[in-house]
Formats: sequence, C-alpha cells, structure tokens
Amino acid sequence: MSTSYTKTASDTFTISDIRKVMDQVHADVRMIAQDTGLWEQSYADKVMSDVIRFAEKHYLDVVQVRLVGANGKNLRVYRFEICEGIYGWEGARAGGNLSSVAATRLTVTLTYSDTWQSLTATQQATFRTALQIDWVDCTDDLSVDHLTERSDRRYASNGYGAEKKVYE
Repeated sequence: MSTSYTKTASDTFTISDIRKVMDQVHADVRMIAQDTGLWEQSYADKVMSDVIRFAEKHYLDVVQVRLVGANGKNLRVYRFEICEGIYGWEGARAGGNLSSVAATRLTVTLTYSDTWQSLTATQQATFRTALQIDWVDCTDDLSVDHLTERSDRRYASNGYGAEKKVYE
C-alpha cells in the first residue's frame, strides 16, 4: 500500500514565504547596487524595504531594476515577475548580477497589481505614509525591445515566487 501527496493551487503561502522570496530579490538588488556603485547599500535596503511592504500586501506584479545610459535608454534590465499560486519551481539562490555595463543611473520601477489598483486614492495614500522612499509615477522609457531577454532564475516558496529575467 502506498500514499502520496500532491501540492495543489488551493494550498496557501504565508507572509514568511513572501519574505523568503523577496529576500532573494533584495540580495540581487544589493549585488547590482554594489557592482555598479550607483547606490549605497543603505539606499538599496530602503528601496527593498518598501518593495517588500508592497509584496506583503499583494500590491506588486513586477519589479524592474534598470541600468540606464546617459541617453536615457535601458542598457540592462532585471525583471522580477511576481507569481502567486505557482508550484513545481525549485527555489534558486540570488546571483548572476555582475555587469560591465557603463550605466549612469540605477532605478527601480514597480508595476502594481489589480489589488493595488482597486484601492481608493485615500487607501493608497495611507499605505504610502509607511514607506521610506517617495515613489513617483514613472515617465521613463521602459522599452526593452532593443535588448535580448534571457530567463535567469526563479525564487519560490510554497506557491509564491518571483521569476527573474534579464534583458541585455
């Protein structure tokens, strides 16, 4: 006689799972900041503290870390697509962030989820009061059509994940 267990989409993840995944994203952002020298580690930590707050409330769809050239074009983009209800992913370790790109600016752009969009302006403003960074609407050119995409790694814990893609 044998028994088996199959993880299904009805299984849930916790805040701890979100934090575990976002810790890997945080490690990537710290490595990118250190490698480029464009941000102090303390600033990278502030940015990621806010990103984690957004993630814990299910307010994020995508986090993009962009290395931007003097002409305003993206030179390299690290894109973390947030996934809920995923299974079968092996959790990877952060890495693969060394860059020889001569960027003049490092920036993070967030794409908000439908959950965020469904909040009232007052609810969004209240949430923002707890953040460390003054997040503003992005007017940058976010296009990556001129870059080549490669899947890099996946971070996962109990149905919550972030898929990292690199555009270079």
